[in-house]
Amino acid sequence: PPGIPSVMRYMVSLNPFSINGFGRVRTVPTNVPGGLGYTYPNPIQLKDKLWLFWRGGNWNPTFSWTEDGLHWVPARELVFFGHGQRPYAKYVGDGNRQIHGVFTNGHPTDWKNSLFYMRYEAGNFFEASGRRIGSIASVPFHTTKFDLVYRFSPSGGRAWGHDIALTPEGRPRIVYTRRI
Repeated sequence: PPGIPSVMRYMVSLNPFSINGFGRVRTVPTNVPGGLGYTYPNPIQLKDKLWLFWRGGNWNPTFSWTEDGLHWVPARELVFFGHGQRPYAKYVGDGNRQIHGVFTNGHPTDWKNSLFYMRYEAGNFFEASGRRIGSIASVPFHTTKFDLVYRFSPSGGRAWGHDIALTPEGRPRIVYTRRI
């Protein structure tokens, strides 16, 4: 709300893979412009970086990363749709080099949603086929730049992404519903 500063807080476990103690509270000191703060945080650990995805100050999917757990690169919007809508996102990482994401156009009560997919690896974004969409320098992307997973239709309904996971072979599995 106006007048209340929005801060993303985090703590790091003192013992790997344990909740038996945490270090001090720290903050992520970066966000994109807008008065709406932070929500829906999604940390993804890759081999070289801890990525953080969230809905940013303008309510669009936003991201940053840290290599040392303390210093965060400036936040960037990842995807937008427009039309007064805010895409909803789900993410999964492989723990090594890749991050996969699915995105709606907006909220299914407010928009005739389709569902879209992208993969990040080594500074670039890709479709499932491997076709390069663009680089980190190219963000934000319109939702339609990503792979179409499901297209809205009056008979099929609106998409709502619930989750994304990886098979043992590293292929994405997407769970979504359709609302008519």
